[in-house]
Amino acid sequence: MSIRGLFLGCLALSPLAVQAEEGTLVLNEQCYWRRYYQFGTSRISPAALRADRGKWLQGRLAERVKRDTERALQAKGMDPAKADWRDHAVVGMGADGHRSNDPVPTPPPPDGWMAADFDDSGWVRDRGFFQGGPTPGVSSINLGQYDESVDLRLLAACYRARFALAEPEALTLQLAYSGGVRVFLNGREVARGHLPAGELAPDTPGEDYPPEAYAPKGAALAQRSLGPIALPSAAVRKGVNVLAVEIRASCFHPAVLANPIQPNWGGPQRPWPHGRLIRVELHSATSSARPIGSRPRGVQVWAEDVHHRTLSTDFLPPGEEPGSVRFVAVGNGTFSAQIAIGTERPLADIRARVSDLVASGGARLPATATRASHMAPFPASEWSLRSLGDERGLGASFPDAARLASFARMEGDGPWLYDQLIPDPAAFLPPDAARPIWLSLRVPPGTAPGTYRGTIEVTAKGMEPAILPVEAEVIPWRLPDPWDFKTFVACMQNPYGVAKQYGVKLWSDEHFKLLDASFRQLGRIGNAWLNVPVIARTEFGNRADSMIRWRRRGSQWAFDYAILDRYLDLAVKHGGPPRVVQFVVMQGMRSQVNPDAPAQVSVLDEATGVAELLPVDRPMWEAFAPSLVAHMKARSLDRAMYWGAPLEAEADPQLKDVLAAVAPSVFWTAYGHEIMYNAKYCLNDRFYQVITDIRYQGGWRNFRDDQGWRSPCIHLASPRVGGTSFALHTTSHPFAYRVMVDRALAMGRNGFAWVGADEWAGIHFEAMEPPRWITGVPVLFLLWPGEAGAQSGARFETLLEGIQEAEARIGIEQAIEAGRVPAPLAARLRKTLADHFDATTFFVGNSIIHSMEQYHCGWQNRSRRLFLAAAEAAGVRGQ
Repeated sequence: MSIRGLFLGCLALSPLAVQAEEGTLVLNEQCYWRRYYQFGTSRISPAALRADRGKWLQGRLAERVKRDTERALQAKGMDPAKADWRDHAVVGMGADGHRSNDPVPTPPPPDGWMAADFDDSGWVRDRGFFQGGPTPGVSSINLGQYDESVDLRLLAACYRARFALAEPEALTLQLAYSGGVRVFLNGREVARGHLPAGELAPDTPGEDYPPEAYAPKGAALAQRSLGPIALPSAAVRKGVNVLAVEIRASCFHPAVLANPIQPNWGGPQRPWPHGRLIRVELHSATSSARPIGSRPRGVQVWAEDVHHRTLSTDFLPPGEEPGSVRFVAVGNGTFSAQIAIGTERPLADIRARVSDLVASGGARLPATATRASHMAPFPASEWSLRSLGDERGLGASFPDAARLASFARMEGDGPWLYDQLIPDPAAFLPPDAARPIWLSLRVPPGTAPGTYRGTIEVTAKGMEPAILPVEAEVIPWRLPDPWDFKTFVACMQNPYGVAKQYGVKLWSDEHFKLLDASFRQLGRIGNAWLNVPVIARTEFGNRADSMIRWRRRGSQWAFDYAILDRYLDLAVKHGGPPRVVQFVVMQGMRSQVNPDAPAQVSVLDEATGVAELLPVDRPMWEAFAPSLVAHMKARSLDRAMYWGAPLEAEADPQLKDVLAAVAPSVFWTAYGHEIMYNAKYCLNDRFYQVITDIRYQGGWRNFRDDQGWRSPCIHLASPRVGGTSFALHTTSHPFAYRVMVDRALAMGRNGFAWVGADEWAGIHFEAMEPPRWITGVPVLFLLWPGEAGAQSGARFETLLEGIQEAEARIGIEQAIEAGRVPAPLAARLRKTLADHFDATTFFVGNSIIHSMEQYHCGWQNRSRRLFLAAAEAAGVRGQ
C-alpha cells in the first residue's frame, strides 16, 4: 500500500472510533501490527497434479516440469526414483541470466509466537499488511516493476496486534484473506479457515483453490473470508490483549504453469497472492475499547527502528514498551539509530541530549561521539513517482526553497514523512503529530571493544524529560577509511542541479561553496565517480555549458581547465582521488527527434569575443583529447580518465577510433540495459573497461556471479527496475538502500552506479532530447538542499551502513582468497556470508516492492555476525 493510501485509511478511522452496527471497531489492518514473514518457493499442489490427467500439463510442458523437479531433488541429495516428483513440484521465478530469483527459504516463526507474553520486540512494527491494498486482479500484471498485486512467494505471515479494554467484553471478528488462516487471542486459538483440523506442520499449506479461480473471471474466488464470529469471552482480558493472525499460503494449481512467459521475470506470469491477509475487523460490543487510530494522551517518546520511515501520524500503540536505542558498531565507522516523539498538544523547543556511553571496564565514548539530528517534514502526497520521476528519473520535479521552507513549518495538509537530517538544535510539533530524532554514532579508530551504555534525554517546553537507555556494542574490527573503500561507489553529483536549486551563478564562489557541502557528504561514503560533460545538452542538464572552456585562436584550439581543476580539487579534498572521471563526449544514444545531429560544444572565438555552439569535427577532437590527457596526467588523474557514455548503442560509432588514435590510454564507459542483447558493442574491451548494466543475460567472459571485487573490469550495478541484482527508486525505503550494496557485490559487481546525490530541481534530462530506450537514473537524490548546501538523509545514512557492511564482506572474502584463514574457520566465514545474503533473497531483484523494503526483521543481528566474522578474519590476517 502506498504511504498516502495507508494514511487515508488511518485518518478515516481517527479518534471518533468507528461506531458500526457491530459495536466499536477495536482493530483493523490500519493499526500497528508486529509481523514475521516466511518466504520460499511457491509450491504446486500435489493433489491437483495427481488429478490433472493431462488437462493442464501436456507434452513438452509436462516433461519439462517433471525433469526440472527431479533435477532439483538430485541437487538436494534426494533420489528421484524414491520420491514422487509431484510432491515436490514448484513454480520458480525463473533464472534471470545467472541466478534464480527464488528466495532461500526462511525459517518458520519461533514456537509460542502467538502467546500474549511472547517477546516480539525483534519483529517489524508497522501499519498495513504485506501486499496491502485493494484486492488484486487475476490477469492484469505490471511486468513486476512496481507490482504488489501478484504472488511474491510469501509462504506464511504471522501478525500480532495489541489492544486495550477497560473491562472484558464481547468481541466479534471477521477477516478477508487468501490461503488459509488461524487466529489466536492471548495465545488461545479462536478461529481458523481453509486449513486442516488439528496440529499443523510448519509447512502445511492453505486449502487448494479450484481451477475456476485461475480463469479470467475468477477473481472473486481468490478472496476468502471468515466471520463474523464471536470470540470466547474466557479468552478476553482486562487491559492489554494480543490478537495474533497466521496466514498460510495455498499451493498453486498446475494451471499457472501454462501461463504466458513474463518478459522481466523470465517465468510464467504469476497470479494473485496465494497467502495474504487483506482485511481484519475486530469489534467490541460496547465502547470501552480505546478508539483505533487515536493518539494516546500526553507526550510519548520511544525507540524506533532506524529503517522505519516515521510519519507524522505515528504513535506508540497500547501495550508496547518505549524500548531502548541499540547500536552495533565497529571502529572508524558511523552508525545510526532513531527515536520518535509524539504529542496530542503543541510542543516547542524539542531537544535531545545523549550522555557519555561507558563500558563496564571504564572505557568511554564521549557524548560528542553521538550526534542527535532533527528531521525535516516532507508531504507524503509528494513522495511519489508522479512527483519524483519514473524508474528512469523522467518527469521529475523538486520543490524550490520557498516550498521546502513551508514544509519545514508544516504548513498545509499532512501527513508528513521524514528523510532529511537538519542541524537545528531544537524543533517543534503541532498538536496530534510526531517527528523523529536521528542519532549518529561515530566510533573513533582504536575504540576498545565492548558494550557501552548510557541514556538519551528528550526535553521540550511544558513536558517532563523523557529518558531512554542507549547501548552500543563495539566489535573489534576497524573499518577502512572511506577513500580506501574497495566497494565502488558511484553516487552522482550534479553541479547544475545545485546551481539551479539555489539560484546561484554557475561556477561562482557561492556555487563552489555549495558544492563543497555535497562533496563533504559524498566523501563519507567513499564516492569514486565524477561526471564532466564536454558536449552540450547531455542528460546531466548542462545545456550549453562545460567545465572545460573551448577557445578558438584563428585556426588553433585552446582549452581552459580552470573550472575543471577547481571542481576536481573539491572532490579530492573530501574523497581522495576519484577512480572514474567520466568525460561525456558522446550522447548516450541518438535523439529520436534529430538522430543525425552531431555533438556540439560551446566555443569562444577570441577574436570576436562571441561564444557559439559548434559541431565537433575530427580535427577538434584530435586537438582536444591529447590536451585533456596531458592535463589529467599532470594532476596524476590520467588513470581515472574515461570517455562516456553510450547506452543501448553508440550515437557516434567512429568517435572511439578517432579518440583512440590520439589518446590510446583512455578507455570508455558504457551504460546499457544489458550487454549481451542491447549493448553488444561494449563487449569490445579494447575500448570499454567500465560497464554499468541493469541486468545480466549470460555469455560475457568478464562476468562474475560472486565476489564482485575480483571483476577483471569495473562492472557496476544500476539498481533500476527490470534488472537482475536490485531495484530502487528515489522513494524506496531505507532498508532497501542497505541491502542493495551487499546484493551488488555478492552478484559479481564491484559496486553500484547511477544513484543520484543532488539531482535536484528536475535537472536531469533538462534540455536533452531523451532517446527511446534511455536507462536513466533510478534514484535522483539522497541528499537534501539545506541552508548552506547538501544535508544528509535517512536513505543516505543507511546506504553508508550498507557500504560499511560491504567492506566487511570484502575483507572476509579476501582473507579466505589469500589462504591465510584455516580451513575450518574459512568454512564458517563462508557460511556467515551466505547467511547474510540469503536472509534478504526475498527481495525481487527487478522490482520495487515496498512491502519487501519495509521488512527489515533481524537486520541488526545479521550485521553483528558479519562484523564479528570480519574481526575473526582480520585477526587471522594479523591486522
